Amino acid sequence: MSTSKGIGIVEDVAFTHGGMGNQWTTISGARYCTYWNIKTRDWEIGDLVKFDDVTESVFSNTPVVRQAKNIHKVVIPAGSMTFQQFRATKCQEHPELAPHQDITVDYLGGECGISVVNGGFLLQLNNEIHRSEDFTRLELLLYAWAIENLPELTRA
Repeated sequence: MSTSKGIGIVEDVAFTHGGMGNQWTTISGARYCTYWNIKTRDWEIGDLVKFDDVTESVFSNTPVVRQAKNIHKVVIPAGSMTFQQFRATKCQEHPELAPHQDITVDYLGGECGISVVNGGFLLQLNNEIHRSEDFTRLELLLYAWAIENLPELTRA
């Protein structure tokens, strides 16, 4: 059995023909075997969620399968913005900027920095730098880092 913390965007839910509450839930492109109760879940398709990423058998003597357990919505602190909001705001504020110029903003109370560089993004998490043109991938890294390092800023 392997277990790790996961974070991602819920993209799809496919119900099974098995027992009540069994589904396949797709989170950021990965399909997980899941069990959750629609009456008590706190998330919807499109929400950012955190979960336990577990690979184990669902029942004894069955093959191991990747599962998402304890799925909970991540509530981002008031005043934080998504990368999409950041990019749109900065493009509106500075339409004259050449592609090589940097724009930097502190994120999650100044613990992180985001820069737009040559049409791509740099994400600084303390001493680590991540570069990508895919701001959604970097946003997931940012939120995973925040959950681990700034639990007082995120709640489920």
